[in-house]
Amino acid sequence: APQIKFDVGPDGKAADIRSTPFIVSNHLSDVDPLVLFAYLGFPRFVAKVDILKVPVIGKLAIDIGTLLVERESKESREATVAGIKQHAADWKQGMQPLAIFPEGTRSNEQDLIPFKRGAFVAGAPVRPVLLVYTGRWSPEHPKYMEDGSGKVVKYSDGKWGLQFMSHYRHSVAVTVMPPYTPSEEEKRDPDLYAANVHRVMQQRYKELRAAGPRGHSHGWRYGLVVLAVAVLMVVLRK
Repeated sequence: APQIKFDVGPDGKAADIRSTPFIVSNHLSDVDPLVLFAYLGFPRFVAKVDILKVPVIGKLAIDIGTLLVERESKESREATVAGIKQHAADWKQGMQPLAIFPEGTRSNEQDLIPFKRGAFVAGAPVRPVLLVYTGRWSPEHPKYMEDGSGKVVKYSDGKWGLQFMSHYRHSVAVTVMPPYTPSEEEKRDPDLYAANVHRVMQQRYKELRAAGPRGHSHGWRYGLVVLAVAVLMVVLRK
């Protein structure tokens, strides 16, 4: 079975993954949601409405109660924030958490992008999670890359899919940090809350990157399952 690394809290214990209403994770790759869903207790997600266009994945998103947001629509963004607050109000210990990527987009492997406030507007505790891909090739999906001549060119979904398919083993270290409970000041100020969680996650992320590969390297079965879904997403999405 996969071994996920749990950091212990001040009491020397690692809290259960369903001990907070929210999971907040860095976002590097299109396969991140699959990793979190498979190995962190099947959380719900906040995702762009475009995910409904992807066969199988779109149906799964509906079945697990994904909060869908259309970024260009103010009404949709407001409805998503309301849904996040409602999730916090309805949630009880041991219930399914809601997973959010507070960076709002995929980042690179060097630093975490400053967090958006959406995951923190409810003023509820969050569970920080950090993903570090440790294989020879990372499924991180940048928008641009340097070619052999040093020229910056667009990095397409097709190129990413080709690279993904040419590597049969994709190793990932998943580090689950202790729950972060906001102070009264952070509850009143979502921007402050977001910045402080970003700070502790960034510090831990740098430690993990400096220490090298850590956590569990999922073998060929993980690679094949994620490969099948990733190919489907790349081929069929716009």
